[in-house]
Amino acid sequence: FLPVIATFWFGLSAFEAGIIISLSILATGLLQRPFGIFADIFSKTGLIVIGTVIVSLSLIVIPFTAGFFGLIIVSFILGIGSALAMPASTAVVAIAGREFGQGACMGAFNTAMSVGMVTSPIISGYIMDILDIRAVFEIAGIISLISAIAFLVLARRAGIDAYH
Repeated sequence: FLPVIATFWFGLSAFEAGIIISLSILATGLLQRPFGIFADIFSKTGLIVIGTVIVSLSLIVIPFTAGFFGLIIVSFILGIGSALAMPASTAVVAIAGREFGQGACMGAFNTAMSVGMVTSPIISGYIMDILDIRAVFEIAGIISLISAIAFLVLARRAGIDAYH
């Protein structure tokens, strides 16, 4: 929904909205390798939670951002959060794969990601219809924060991570 808020809320062109989205994806892509090294050194659970919190707060801030350059900054920060969480998430799945099978764990991980990609636009569209575009980002950010907390609790309960 970033292109929707960029064009309709902030009055940016579709080209500017594309730059904003591309920058987030570029930041995520460029930073995953170095943050993957972090995932081999530091707590994977911690990196997932920190990255998710960064993404969550970025989502919440988007409607309050001032124009193109503000969205560029928030989009870049969102990309950093994604880059921090993704390699650590994949590493946790790989570790679980030792016990439950690599293919099964990667399949479950990718299924969960796909379910999110399918349901998120539908739920976000419904939220936009009954509230407004601003609420989409605020609610998505809040849900993301709740999921970070839930993940932390479940990971600790399962004894996932620390440094291996």
